[in-house]
Amino acid sequence: MLEERNWVQTENHRISREIINLAIRWRVETIQMENLKGFGKDSDGEVETKHQRLLGRWSYFELQKDIEYKAVMAGIKVVYVNPAYTSQTCHVCGKRGDRTERDTFICTNTGCDCYGKPQDADMNAAINIARSKDIIK
Repeated sequence: MLEERNWVQTENHRISREIINLAIRWRVETIQMENLKGFGKDSDGEVETKHQRLLGRWSYFELQKDIEYKAVMAGIKVVYVNPAYTSQTCHVCGKRGDRTERDTFICTNTGCDCYGKPQDADMNAAINIARSKDIIK
């Protein structure tokens, strides 16, 4: 268990350093991330059964904190945006689409250039997060 924890911490530091290095290279002034506070919890603050496995291995919060402190040292601002529907909304037309498969997003708006074309759901969400104006922290 301790070895796994050390591996997670090492990976989070490596990934966060890579992100900050890219941000510096591309002269990024602000990094936007989803505010995942309370994700997977019910109204009483308890972890929902369907999220127990995921949250039991949760390291995204730690990764966000690693990115945050390294960004500050590099002079890059970090803001958090509302995570609602970022992976279920088409980054081209802004309409909600189909996420019947975990890794795939399909736009269902017939008037959109992306209509019916499978897209990587994480990439679609990342574009929506980067463009979001719904800053909450």
